[in-house]
Amino acid sequence: MLKFNGKWRFTPPPDDDTWNNQTIPHSALDDFYDLVAKTATQGNRQRILEHFKGAFCTAIGTQHVWSSSESWSEADLRDYMERATSNAPLFIEAFYDACISLIKISPELFAPDIEIINNLCLKHKIGYEIHPPDLILRNTILPEIDIDSLKTAFSKIDYSDHSNIVINYINTETAHSLTQGNRKLNSHNLKVFLCHSSGDKPTVRNLYHQLKKDGFISWFDEESLLPGQDWQLEIPKAVRNSDIVIVCLSKSSITKAGYIQKEIKQALDVADEQPEGTIFIIPLRLEECDVPERLQKWHWVNFFEESGYQRLVRSLNKRIEEKDLR
Repeated sequence: MLKFNGKWRFTPPPDDDTWNNQTIPHSALDDFYDLVAKTATQGNRQRILEHFKGAFCTAIGTQHVWSSSESWSEADLRDYMERATSNAPLFIEAFYDACISLIKISPELFAPDIEIINNLCLKHKIGYEIHPPDLILRNTILPEIDIDSLKTAFSKIDYSDHSNIVINYINTETAHSLTQGNRKLNSHNLKVFLCHSSGDKPTVRNLYHQLKKDGFISWFDEESLLPGQDWQLEIPKAVRNSDIVIVCLSKSSITKAGYIQKEIKQALDVADEQPEGTIFIIPLRLEECDVPERLQKWHWVNFFEESGYQRLVRSLNKRIEEKDLR
């Protein structure tokens, strides 16, 4: 479930000159339905259609009843999706939740990820963007500020007018504070390794795209391994070449034997080589779960909490500062 202003569940924000904030346009409905249809080609078609239908039943507040045939599942799903278009936030949440939960149930399937959903919303001028775990209004996203353009503008200030100097000093300080986050995220080459279990791949995939959008270079096997490469050689190399390792933890990963345990051991070995006090390993809890004893010396982050991603980024920025000081 996405996090957003609770009032939107009853009354979405009004449309503006650019964005559709209240409803999902009919053209977008067609594209969202087409994504479901393509997803359903990967397995039991009716089961997948019913899976999405259940999510949209929740969105409109009606009981999910399994349809009598595949064709009825198709027709009922389309009907429920159309009814859900009256509330854009709930529609997006239903589609996103259905995709995430489908992959958790059937990891062998591929469902539309955050990038696909956000791009589809952008295509149809739907005024929302998913930044897990949040759904935010596009018109509240601060644009990046070009520092060089600001410097040029301020060089033209008439400094004979003292009041003008004061006002523009304040504007300069405000612009500086607004751009600090963006400047850090766009001017570094911090290398981040995402250590995770295959069962958590949908959530970690979303994290990868979110970090990528914010300017971080993340090593994620699904995206970073090239065809023909020996993954058993490349993964240890990537861990050693990383500036920071995010160990993604869930109930299943902490009890699962397999390569993730080897990755954690490799990360611990590299951590032992770091200067004292260096941020190198960040345990990231994807859900409520125990933290393995060998990782408990490091303070962990709860990704599922509202401020979880922001706290993770603060640690990454701190690591950037550590690198810059050397």
